[in-house]
Amino acid sequence: MKKVLRLCFLFVLVMLVCFENSLTVEAMTMGKLQHVGKIYYANVGGFYFAECAENRGVKCKELGLGHRVVYDHGMVRFSEGNDALWMHYQRYTGTENSGWTKFGAEDINNTFRIGLDRPDIYRIDTDEGITMYLIKDGYDLIFEDRYVVIAHQKDGKWVKYMDSQEIGQQYFGKAGWGLWAKDFIIEGDKIVLPYELYRGNYTYPSKPTESGKFVLQWDENAQWFAIDKIVY
Repeated sequence: MKKVLRLCFLFVLVMLVCFENSLTVEAMTMGKLQHVGKIYYANVGGFYFAECAENRGVKCKELGLGHRVVYDHGMVRFSEGNDALWMHYQRYTGTENSGWTKFGAEDINNTFRIGLDRPDIYRIDTDEGITMYLIKDGYDLIFEDRYVVIAHQKDGKWVKYMDSQEIGQQYFGKAGWGLWAKDFIIEGDKIVLPYELYRGNYTYPSKPTESGKFVLQWDENAQWFAIDKIVY
C-alpha cells in the first residue's frame, strides 16, 4: 500500500512540474543590429540609395547628384528572404499625391507610410520567427534621432512596434518637441531609449530639465512591447 501511495505521489509531483513548465514562457531574444541600408537625399531632390539589396526605380531625368543617379519613384529592397524589408517611394513634385515613403512588404497594401529624411536601415533577427527592422532617421524636430521599429510577423503581416516620435508626444505632449533620444540599445527582450528633455527655449549646451530612459519590454502573451518610463 505504501509503495502504491509513493508511486501516486511521484506521479502527481511529475505532473505538477510539467504543468508549471507549460506555464513558463521564455523571453524572446533579439539579435544584434545588422546594417542593411542607407538612403540619402530623399523626397524633394529624388532618392539616392547608398546601400540596398535591390532597387526597382525610375531615374529622375532632370536631376542628378554629381556622378550619382537619383530616382523619382519605385521600390527598393533591404536584406534578403521572404522577410526582407521593402520601401515604396515617390519624390515630391508639388502634386497632391507625391512625396511619400512606405515601408513593409513588396505588396504596397501591406506597408506603413513613414515620413523620413536620410534614414539608416538595420535588421534585427529574433529567436521567435519575427524579423524586425530599425529605421533610424537623422535629426528631426522632436528627437535628435528618430527610431522606428517595424516587423514582419510569422503570419506575413507587417506591424509598427514603436516610433520614438509618437512616444515623445504620448508622454510629454507639446513638451515632446524638446525631447532628445540619445541611443537605441537592445538588451535581450528589451529595447532601451535613453532620453533628455529640454523644456522651453534653450541654447546649446544647456542642462536638460529631465533625463531618463524608455524601456520597451517584450510581452510574450500580447506579442507586443510594453513601455515603461524611468526618470533618473
